[in-house]
Amino acid sequence: MKFAFSVLDLKGLEIFTALSSKYRFPVIIQVTARLAAVTDVCLWSASVKLLRNRYKAQVMLNLDHAKDEGLVKKCVDAGWDMVFFDGSALPYEEHLRKLKTIVQYAHQRKILVEGELGGIAGQDEAIEKFQMTPDKVKNFVRQTGVDYIGLPFGTYHGLGRKVRIDYSLMKNMDRILNVPLCLHGGSGLSKQTILKSLACGIEKVNISTEVKLAYFNAHRRYKPKGFDDFIRHPSRLDDLLEDEIEKLFIKKMKYVR
Repeated sequence: MKFAFSVLDLKGLEIFTALSSKYRFPVIIQVTARLAAVTDVCLWSASVKLLRNRYKAQVMLNLDHAKDEGLVKKCVDAGWDMVFFDGSALPYEEHLRKLKTIVQYAHQRKILVEGELGGIAGQDEAIEKFQMTPDKVKNFVRQTGVDYIGLPFGTYHGLGRKVRIDYSLMKNMDRILNVPLCLHGGSGLSKQTILKSLACGIEKVNISTEVKLAYFNAHRRYKPKGFDDFIRHPSRLDDLLEDEIEKLFIKKMKYVR
């Protein structure tokens, strides 16, 4: 099982890599498609390789929720460890065809691919619309050749909403599929929910909003007394960010250790 943490910059990438090494806890580090589209994807891949070697850490770099096939292929060509093509809003046959093409392209370069069926919007909005039979899901995974799959298990992206996890769907999909199941919208879930989900077959839990909250808290704590104080202590904000992310990292790690 791995937690997948979304970062907002290269400093976050370094912090999570260092923590993975410090606590000997493998993680996936994710970059949103929105961020990847406005930054240098080669810089991300080069940085994770450098940091992985420096810290001797077990980390993977993943492109998260990308709908643009061109961006996905750019990250594959740049040597990212994993890419997530989100075609969940497309008609089934079009989604299958596009994801299959991406998987073939990525696998030729030894890159893993994550897919999603049904969308992630919560129990009432997504699961009730998820009308695919187990056989159709199994066929989708088999035909696309995808390495990881996310399904609507009842979570939301964001914080503050009540969730009702469909554990029976998790168990059934874990039983019939031969690929790891992903739990999107993992921020804010209780330890009990995480552990029960793992017991039902989840192997990847995405944490994004809580990482953004760590960034926000670091900036809120950063209060230079003036310009002189700011230039005398240039690393203070980085130190605060490291502190906030480490608290989150330890909290999640203790859920499963």
